[in-house]
Formats: sequence, C-alpha cells, structure tokens
Amino acid sequence: MEYNGTLTFDTQLAKWNDLQQVYGMGSGGTYSIDAVANTNKSWGGKADGSNMLTYFDGVARPYLIRPDNTSGFFRTGLTASNTAVITANSGNTGVRFSYTDMRNKDIVPKTHMGRDIFNLRANTTLSKVDLDLSVNYTHEDVKNRPALGDSQANIGKNLITLSTTYDQQWLKNYEDENGNYTNWNGMDPYNVNPYWDIYKNSNDSKKDQFRLNGKAIWHITEHVKLQGTAGAELNWFTFEDFKARTTPGFETGRLQNSSFRNRMYNFEVLALYNNSWGDFDFNATLGGNVYKVNNETTVITA
Repeated sequence: MEYNGTLTFDTQLAKWNDLQQVYGMGSGGTYSIDAVANTNKSWGGKADGSNMLTYFDGVARPYLIRPDNTSGFFRTGLTASNTAVITANSGNTGVRFSYTDMRNKDIVPKTHMGRDIFNLRANTTLSKVDLDLSVNYTHEDVKNRPALGDSQANIGKNLITLSTTYDQQWLKNYEDENGNYTNWNGMDPYNVNPYWDIYKNSNDSKKDQFRLNGKAIWHITEHVKLQGTAGAELNWFTFEDFKARTTPGFETGRLQNSSFRNRMYNFEVLALYNNSWGDFDFNATLGGNVYKVNNETTVITA
C-alpha cells in the first residue's frame, strides 16, 4: 500500500503596484463630487488630498491615492490532496486501485471545491489472450465557481478596474437596510460589487465523469493476432446559477439551472500480421472502428 499527501497554500500574487499613482477617480481631468461616476477610471484630477468626496455610503473621504487597493479582498487559499494506492500481483495478473481526495479553499471568499477520483486497472494473460481493463470515476463539487473573461461577475476584473483613489474595503457596504444593492457606481451592470457577488449571488456545480477502457489481444499464431478495444466516456455536469434581486442586469433576480449530459463510445477491431523475410519486414493491418458521440443540454431559467 502507498500513500501520498500534499498541502499547498495560495496567496494573491499580483499587487497592481505598477499603475500610475498621480491621478485619481474621474475622466478628462475631472471627477464627480458624488463619487458614483467613473469609479473604474483613474484619469481625474491630481489626487493630492486637497478635496473631500462623499461616497455612496455617506462617508466623506479625502481624494487620495489608495496604494494596493485590491489585496484586502482575498484570503489565503488552501489545497489538500491525499492519495492511497493498493497494488496486487500474482503470476500474470495485476491489479491496481487508487483513490484521491482533493479539497480546495480558494483565495476568493466563499469559494470551495471538492474532488474524489477513483481508479482501477486490472490486466492478465489467459493462455494466448491478453486482457487489460481500466475504470475511472471522478466526482467534483464546486461552490461559487469564480466567473472569468468579461462576465459581469468576474471579481478579478471588477477589482482591478477600481480607480486608484477607491479602496475595495468601502464596498463591504454592498446592501442597504432593505437588503437591496447599493448604488456605488451608477448601477453599472458590467462592474458588480464583488462583495455582493459572493454574499448575495451564488452558484453550485457538480460533475460526474466515468471513463472505461478495455483491450483484448488474441495471439492466434506467432505472426497473427486479433485485437479488440472498447472505450466509453460519460460526463454529467449540472450548474445552478442564482442572481439576487436588484443585482444590476438582473433587477428581478434569476435562477438558472443547466444540465449537460455528454456520452462518447469508441469500438475498434484490428487483425494484425507481421513477419520478416531476409532483410525485409512485412506488416499488415485490417480492421474497423465505430465512434459515437451523444450530447444533451438542458437549460431552465426562472
């Protein structure tokens, strides 16, 4: 029996400390006194602290550069992986089984992932026939998978576009006394408050994947053999995405459930011949292959 374990800690690497540190929130050398417009632009007036701006939360703050104004949002991440392996051999027969448990706490708050992987492989020789079978099953469960690209819920994008005079900590006031979204940037649907996204919005995804492969080789003679292989891959993935009421772009709220069922099958039979005559090698192959794919997608939105 064999055991392997790893423990990894993750922290934010990028500090955004190579941005210009002279001009603050605004555009064209000006800024809005109510500090709601141009929150993702840093081409206002010089941020020398000579003026006070009243922000969406009612607090007046000096117009100053806020160095490294995004790091406080993230936490220290953790990934733990444990693998156990059992191997048995007897004569021409071998069996190997492994199980891997992986747990991840992302640097984005309230984001977690768990993955379980089972692997089994067995091979043996029966007279003139070689048999090889492998089975893999993976189960994955993710809570609040981070959005990517130009998604309005991309936390990284929404943080790095904050102006140089805006501190992400102020966005912790993400809802009013009625639980509604606070207007911190003109209700921009493409820059959603990241705190609102992690504490009011949510998503949940689950994946089950099966892989099966088998091979049989019949050594008919010294030069002729018949080989058959069969494989299948089954993927079932579900994704539930919830947007709370008053989220910019989803003012009435939304619940969307997506289901993906993908199946792939592959079958092959080959007759193989090889021989040598003097300085010449002769090889011949005759066979056929059947490959089938079936994909089903269901999306329900309420």
